[in-house]
Amino acid sequence: MNTGTFLRWLMPGWACLATLAPACAQDDYVFELVSGDTRSYVELTGDTWISDFDLDGFHHLPVMNDQELHLFGSAFLIGGSYGIAVSAHGEVRITSNTDLVLVDVAGGGLEPIDGNSRVSYQLQGVPGSQRLAVQYRHMRLASGPGTNELNAQIWIDQATGAIELQYGYRSENNASGYTPFTGPKVGILHATAGMSNCLEKSWLTGQPNAPLLNSALDCERPGLTGLPYHGTTYRFMPTFLVPAAISEEALASPLDLYPVPAHDRLTVRTPVIDAHTELRIVDGMGRTVQVMRPTGERTDLDLAGLAPGHYLAVLTSPNSLQRGRFTKE
Repeated sequence: MNTGTFLRWLMPGWACLATLAPACAQDDYVFELVSGDTRSYVELTGDTWISDFDLDGFHHLPVMNDQELHLFGSAFLIGGSYGIAVSAHGEVRITSNTDLVLVDVAGGGLEPIDGNSRVSYQLQGVPGSQRLAVQYRHMRLASGPGTNELNAQIWIDQATGAIELQYGYRSENNASGYTPFTGPKVGILHATAGMSNCLEKSWLTGQPNAPLLNSALDCERPGLTGLPYHGTTYRFMPTFLVPAAISEEALASPLDLYPVPAHDRLTVRTPVIDAHTELRIVDGMGRTVQVMRPTGERTDLDLAGLAPGHYLAVLTSPNSLQRGRFTKE
């Protein structure tokens, strides 16, 4: 992804320094804005269309049943009357009996433009390390100009709690002219059930290409002054993914990798191999910079294209999770 335009904010809260377990408190979030690469947005293929919504405007997804999804330091057990629901209007809601999390990609009144408009979802990966993608295709904001159009996706990572909001084509007359009352609502929010008390919020206000971060502990959700530009990604990354804050003692199953420090090459021992095994390299800001599927007990990585700094190697399979920290010089 093109990171020519890149901004980063750190949410106030507690740092997660003691453990890498998914249940680790995620009260510190790094917010990243990446923009300018229209090739970064790819429409889903093989996705499941949602055609029926309940009276409250939500559709409850039949995914991740009897699994946990960790967000904001809370474990949400999916199944029964609690779980993941998608709104036709630009929201994903994750609920438990005590808490809820709202993820808004353009909340506040998305509606279909014509018969080509749709809301869909796709689940990728294996239990424990799945990624949920929700797509809004060929939609319009009801409060905007009659000809406005928006294409967007919400990505939620089960293993880390990382959330991405990605934006595709939007009509040029959406660039401005909205107010906090009429603009798209964009951000993430953690509250008690019924939204009686806001526990944490990372909400975007102002201009879509230079948003301001609102972390006030209320449940107000103001809008942006325009629709996000094509090629924009808003990323909310728990800081426990940042390798510099992680000690080797915190790694329950550390990866064997060498040489450390590394230069242009790194070798990773990958003893757990099956069709679902995945090796990811995460940089010091929590971004995945390399992804591959190992084919043997040793995987050689080319680091020539990576900047010097701290990195984390994460090896996942259906029944195991291993991590190892390294530095590239």
